[in-house]
Amino acid sequence: MTNETTSEVYNEIIKHPWSKGYLLRKKVEPYFYGFITGKNNKTITKIIQNHKVRIELPDELSGKLYYSITCMKKDKIQGASDEMDKVIKWAIPRLNWTHFVSIPLLTKKMRNSVKSFQKSTHSTFHETEGFSEEILQSPYKFHLTILMMKLYKEEQRDKAVEILKQVKIDGSEGVLNSEITIKSLSTFPENDFENCQVLYAQVQQDETYEKIHRLHSLLIEKFQQAGIEVDTNPLALHATLMNYRYKIQKKNQKIQKSINLSKLKENNEFLNYDFGKQIINQIHLSTLGKYHKSGFYMPHYMITNK
Repeated sequence: MTNETTSEVYNEIIKHPWSKGYLLRKKVEPYFYGFITGKNNKTITKIIQNHKVRIELPDELSGKLYYSITCMKKDKIQGASDEMDKVIKWAIPRLNWTHFVSIPLLTKKMRNSVKSFQKSTHSTFHETEGFSEEILQSPYKFHLTILMMKLYKEEQRDKAVEILKQVKIDGSEGVLNSEITIKSLSTFPENDFENCQVLYAQVQQDETYEKIHRLHSLLIEKFQQAGIEVDTNPLALHATLMNYRYKIQKKNQKIQKSINLSKLKENNEFLNYDFGKQIINQIHLSTLGKYHKSGFYMPHYMITNK
């Protein structure tokens, strides 16, 4: 067992503080535990056998964010550590996005516009097959996504914050304090209202729209230079109103992957719905799956116009 009273040194092979030989503690996020152990513990067993070391990987519920390698020989520890680094590097492309740069659309007027629109769509589509409240985006999560990324390591999150601090000086000032207009509807797949998977509000293509695209390109460049994996697909600016992936499929029910919203396309009042304008005063580094008490995604860092 690890002696918790011993001062903890990470990423450096040291003399074992209470036993013979050497010790390496290395920080690792819980996302990687399954990859390091492998199916039926095959991966970690192979590393142990190859390098003749002892490896202690914390239980996912323990809250510890490091593994330890012990051995009588430093080079054996280093070899095992290098092999585990390769496993983690291999795992990252296979993991989901963890964070995204976002522009919150959370003024009271914008929220009320979303609520009003959703109330109207509910009365129109409540009898449509597949429609339910759960597929509607919460007005308190209304936003634009600028860039998705994978920040599975603490040092990656630190790098991301440093980049955004620099970008505030270099590139985001053109976006901050700009007025954005959210108006009219479209879908994914593109303009396929009959087989809609995502319904969204569009961003008016004006000067602010162009500024956001320039910021997107700058962020891709900066994050890639820092070795952070980002989504390099072309930016499709949209504010989600309805997402059929949120649909809870009932047991023994035929899986439906889309919903027919063709009535929206036939109604110009719906199709050209005006959600309003907003001054952009914040850009967030948002955390997927974690939420602030306000209902919006938990911000890991914020750029503000103050």
